[in-house]
Amino acid sequence: TARLRPMIIAGPVADLRAGVRAHAYPVGTLEQITAVFPELASALPGWDAPLWRILDAFDDDFRIEDGWVCFPDLPTAAQRTGNLLAPMINDEGVAELSDVLDQSSLDDAATLTQWLTTCGYLVLDDHVLTGVGSHPARAASLLSIAGRPMSVSEMYAGIGSSKSERSFRNGLYNSDDLMRVGVEQWALTRWGLPEYTGIADLIGQRVDAAEADGAEGVVLSDLVDELTREFGVSANSVTAYAATGDFTSTGGVVRRRTEPMVNNATPEESNGIYIHDGRWCNLVTVTKDHLRGSGTYIPNGLTAMLDLEWNEPRMIPSDHGEQRIIWGNLGTSSVGSIRRFLEPLQITEGDRIWIDLHDGEHFSVTPAHSSDAAELDGLDWLVDHVGETPGEDDAASYGIVAEALGLAPDAPRRKVLARFRHRSDAEAVEVLERIWM
Repeated sequence: TARLRPMIIAGPVADLRAGVRAHAYPVGTLEQITAVFPELASALPGWDAPLWRILDAFDDDFRIEDGWVCFPDLPTAAQRTGNLLAPMINDEGVAELSDVLDQSSLDDAATLTQWLTTCGYLVLDDHVLTGVGSHPARAASLLSIAGRPMSVSEMYAGIGSSKSERSFRNGLYNSDDLMRVGVEQWALTRWGLPEYTGIADLIGQRVDAAEADGAEGVVLSDLVDELTREFGVSANSVTAYAATGDFTSTGGVVRRRTEPMVNNATPEESNGIYIHDGRWCNLVTVTKDHLRGSGTYIPNGLTAMLDLEWNEPRMIPSDHGEQRIIWGNLGTSSVGSIRRFLEPLQITEGDRIWIDLHDGEHFSVTPAHSSDAAELDGLDWLVDHVGETPGEDDAASYGIVAEALGLAPDAPRRKVLARFRHRSDAEAVEVLERIWM
């Protein structure tokens, strides 16, 4: 150290230090400096290291990190870059790369892009994104660059994320800077565009406004035209919501419903519902959506017995905490995620389960009988189809099927066939017609 210090503070090496500062302050690349001063890449006699590494070790004025020459070190240089960007960024933390280049000590866009990336920023479409701490912040930056609403998939592809698109989408709802302006479209809140709050809510706003103006309701064709044009929803969806839940649609006019919705479904005529363990239960084939925690649709015939109010969730107890059940939306029923029930049972995709509401007193999920349906035929296939084990002979199997449908075990064939037909169970009808007709 003592031998090198006189060389560092005076003479040719000291001149090199001054040259490095002149060409790299506050930040530059090692490649750039060694191109101007090739002697920095040479090893000093008796030292197994290039001169730049020795200078880096002994000179506190700068540091060389990750190929960057930084004064006095990389964190400070990065902070100075942040200070440089601060007056250039807009409300979403976006700056034009060309503006940054004009003010930067780095003299080409490619090197500047590398440095900005090292500092933790994102360079996209000749813009610098400083708000990269969260996916909603990145989405806001992308919208700012585009200057127009964008779909979730478009933003997801533009930003690039290790998260799933579903997780990315859910994160957008956590930002006050973003708002949904269509079924798939999002915009910056500051743009002041009409917010998409769901088809039912939008219909309600327009019906209430029409009634406030003295009209009996809103014309359905006008409603369809407006909502499809402004929010990109389908005409069929508008028509369906306008005649469901809080609304009625008669004579081409949509009004607020004056009588409550009634669930008129019956378990006897609901496909997938069978008598199991003495109660009506839903036989379900497990999908990826069940395993990842999505909600589960169930037939209205199962919830009709609980006298649920429209769009009024009910919580019922289970061995894994309370379970949410609701009848609403477009007249569909659903329960919350059943993932926590499936994991202890080691249920996999394609397995069958019974969903049992226990007449509203308890919620349970149990494995259903499993067999290779491809190996079964006739009544044995039909017994498996309703989730049970085939009997000793055809008469026993027939009784099992009839009882699963809520009929007596010796019910006439025409009643069994009629029940499957009323359920629109084409597979079962085809089997019965083949073996009975």
